[in-house]
Amino acid sequence: MEAPTGPSRRDRLRAALVADIHDEAYRQIAEDGFAGVSMTGIAQSLGMSPAALYRYFASREELIRALIAESFEANAVLTEQALAETAALPPALRLRRVLAVTREWAVTHPTQYGIIQGVLRDNQVAAADMMVDPGRRPFHAIVSLVAEMAMPGTLAKAMEPVRKEWPAREPGEAVPDRYPREAVLHALAIWSRLSGVISLEINGVLHRMGINATSFFDAELAQLLPQDHR
Repeated sequence: MEAPTGPSRRDRLRAALVADIHDEAYRQIAEDGFAGVSMTGIAQSLGMSPAALYRYFASREELIRALIAESFEANAVLTEQALAETAALPPALRLRRVLAVTREWAVTHPTQYGIIQGVLRDNQVAAADMMVDPGRRPFHAIVSLVAEMAMPGTLAKAMEPVRKEWPAREPGEAVPDRYPREAVLHALAIWSRLSGVISLEINGVLHRMGINATSFFDAELAQLLPQDHR
């Protein structure tokens, strides 16, 4: 008789408990940010002793690193799936799909999205790079697809002064030199504008103004992407 395959019952129980620990930590972060993460509070909420919790995470810092890594990994996997599912489509349509699933994930996982944005905003990029290869992040997918498209005329004209003033890039920067500067600037315009739209949606601003978030998102895409879908 063949030996059973797959995780053991013990492994499944451990994985389920780790997921519960993560969920409780995310809840604390949603309320008070990283400063609100309390090992004692998590243990009490899950009906465990603090000593038992420390058998799963040696420190509060280790737990926070695990949450950061999990958030970046979830976002990276989502991007990779969107790229794989749209491999036969023109780059503009593939990019629309990548951006759409990124928005959907951010709206349904606002705490994880906030963790990613916070880590990058707080200049902890080096630490994040050790957790998830930066080449797997959505921005790199955006740049690679944008490089296959023409920048909309109005955007190209608006970005021309920025392109001329942009100093030579140093080796090791976030975006590989194989991409033209125009593509990087186009991607950056997309990323920054749509990150703002996502934040407005998550924070309820669009809802309070009576604006349909999907329509507003699509309207921004219409300005930033070529309309012939080539």
